[in-house]
Amino acid sequence: MSRARPALWLGALLCAVAGQTPARAQAPETLKERLSDKASDAQRTDNCRVPEERRGATPRPDCPPDVREALAHAPPGTRPSFRGRSLRDQDLSGLDLSGIDLSGADLSGAKLAGATLAGANLSGARLNLAWIMGANFDRANLSGATLETLVASSGLQTTPAEAASFVDANLSGARIMARFSLDDMRGANFSHAKMSADMRNQSMGLIHTDFSGAKLSGANFAGAALGHVSFRFADLTGANLSGADLRHADFVGADLTGANLTGADATEADFDGARLKDARGLDRVSGLETSRR
Repeated sequence: MSRARPALWLGALLCAVAGQTPARAQAPETLKERLSDKASDAQRTDNCRVPEERRGATPRPDCPPDVREALAHAPPGTRPSFRGRSLRDQDLSGLDLSGIDLSGADLSGAKLAGATLAGANLSGARLNLAWIMGANFDRANLSGATLETLVASSGLQTTPAEAASFVDANLSGARIMARFSLDDMRGANFSHAKMSADMRNQSMGLIHTDFSGAKLSGANFAGAALGHVSFRFADLTGANLSGADLRHADFVGADLTGANLTGADATEADFDGARLKDARGLDRVSGLETSRR
């Protein structure tokens, strides 16, 4: 009898364990969620994992969407929308995001290396500190977007393999302070874009937009603010720079054959070694007498 009792207890224990329902795995909680009730915190930045009935009247973003899962489960022939959503710091490397609505989305710090965003709607989007190595933005709508301090290379210089593509992209009215060295931006629209260097914030040296060696043939810079922007050795053949602010811009070695500079302000710009064959409107460029040629 004494030997049978342990076996009976062991059998009962195994039956009890087998009858239990496994607990569902829960997403890890933040430190604030572990230490306090997040829903009662009026200073919380989002409503992620806060019950709907306790969210209150203050509008706050929900949990960030899982882009890969949304793409995988989208009905055939449809594309998910991330309009106005926060995709901050998400790894979207290599994804096909072509034609997707990302207007007003926050892509700050997002990894877009090797991603395809051809024809995507990124109007008004925020891409500060986004990784764009090898990304394809051809024909994308980036009008009114913010592109500052983009991560354009794994080292100090962009390699040809890391160059991004913005062929025929619309960046009109965008706020830009980034490096586009070697990028393919043929036919891109930069009209009225704001790219001039902020001379009030130069404690660490000259922070400026850099198009060195970029392919910019046929690009439209009409009315754009391009003060202190570098176009060193860039291909600007047939580009439209009419009415642009070119003060202190660097065109050393650039090819401006057939470009339109009518009404531009080139005060103290540097055209040393630049090709200006058949360039139009040179007689109507202000400040050209102060520039270096």
